[in-house]
Amino acid sequence: MGASVLEEVLWPVQEAQLDTRRLELRVKALEQEVRSLREALVCSFNQMLDLRDLNTGVHSTRLAEWGMRVGRDLGVDERRMADIEMGALLHDIGKVGVPDQILNKPGRFDE
Repeated sequence: MGASVLEEVLWPVQEAQLDTRRLELRVKALEQEVRSLREALVCSFNQMLDLRDLNTGVHSTRLAEWGMRVGRDLGVDERRMADIEMGALLHDIGKVGVPDQILNKPGRFDE
């Protein structure tokens, strides 16, 4: 088999390998972009909680810090740690839509 015949056979394979590598790099870049957007969204929601009620935002941040400590001590993997942090930061997000008269009502809610 001559060199030109071999090149003709190998060229499509090499091009496919390059295309695959380009796609892998693009997927990694998109995954990083999704992570960044997720972090920005969680941060924005947490800031919205701070604006609604400073104590709630501080409480959520403190809970996230504790959750991360416990997760690290338990050997939780990084993906789950991100879920723990997000859950802790956003666990009170429903308070944003609750009127002050209900949120700050003294006593029981069944009265």
